[in-house]
Amino acid sequence: MNRLYFFSLFLLIASWHFACQGEKSNIENGKNASGSIELREGSIADFSDSLLTVAFYNVENLFDIYDDPKTNDNQFLPSSEKEWTAERYGEKLKNLAKVFSAIEAHASDSPDLIGLVEIENEQVIKDLIGQFNPSDASYKIVHEDSPDERGIDVGFVYNENVFTYLSHENIRVYFEQDPKVKTRDILYIRGSVNGEVLHVFVNHWSSRRDGEKETEFKRLACARMVKQKIFAIQKENAEANILLMGDFNDYPNNNSLVNVIGANNSNSGNSFFNLASAIHERGEGTYNYRGKWGMLDQMILSDALKNDARFQLSTDELYILKEEWMLYQHPKYKDFRPNRSYGGPNYYGGYSDHLPVYIQFNLNF
Repeated sequence: MNRLYFFSLFLLIASWHFACQGEKSNIENGKNASGSIELREGSIADFSDSLLTVAFYNVENLFDIYDDPKTNDNQFLPSSEKEWTAERYGEKLKNLAKVFSAIEAHASDSPDLIGLVEIENEQVIKDLIGQFNPSDASYKIVHEDSPDERGIDVGFVYNENVFTYLSHENIRVYFEQDPKVKTRDILYIRGSVNGEVLHVFVNHWSSRRDGEKETEFKRLACARMVKQKIFAIQKENAEANILLMGDFNDYPNNNSLVNVIGANNSNSGNSFFNLASAIHERGEGTYNYRGKWGMLDQMILSDALKNDARFQLSTDELYILKEEWMLYQHPKYKDFRPNRSYGGPNYYGGYSDHLPVYIQFNLNF
């Protein structure tokens, strides 16, 4: 009788133990107390009715204060004319973090995928993430050094709780008309959301500094390099989900984007849809040149991604974050423009000469 009693007691305790373990496992592989999704190794997150927020920002010369002998970063040193000190670098990081916090507030979600351009190296991205540091995201970085003479690169930040990194490639751009000129690489990242592969390109195409027509061949070369990679992706999967983001230094109606990439703002059968086209047509933008707004910062989706029911766009246009505190009033022309860090050697202590953009998907898996 005693043996039967103790055996029954043992079974009862064992059943209780395994039930608790199962409950603990469900908690670890599900959501935490704040409601954010936590993806543990070997688990599958439940993304039903959740958001995927994608942001892009040209952060305007985010340099550290140290001399890199391999690049021409001499303008951004404590001893330079700009007097780029640790205090000013710290202020820049806090300003940029404030911008990303504002995106989080507007989107009701911290950005899950972030494209960054005009960053000097991986360390400055780490410093920026350290300032922003939202509680519901665990960020990882994809970065490669580019051959750009000034030493500015492109970078990608992803929330590993939402996006699973698979691979990446830095696509080098060459100019046949001017082979000595070096520019930023195009960063291609392949990852997945809940098992569905997503191809992301982060772009910072060549500027118009020496004239739009005079420099057009450079942006066309960048576009062809992107298109070449797109062809390879779509050869393997014609319905691949592809996202292009970046400062293209061209407008949505320019040759590089319309004729090379094949992007516009209609559902006319083009292979890509430019979420910035309608905004550009209204005369709005992310960059102000001599009082005129221009839509240089864009996001472009493959038709497959735009029409994928699992990635449901919240709107057919991207959002521009344009807060009053991010702007300044031009003393002569009285219009409002992005408040930048520097104007020539003059320090303004602002944010960037560009405004950030973001989009949101409702994930239906």
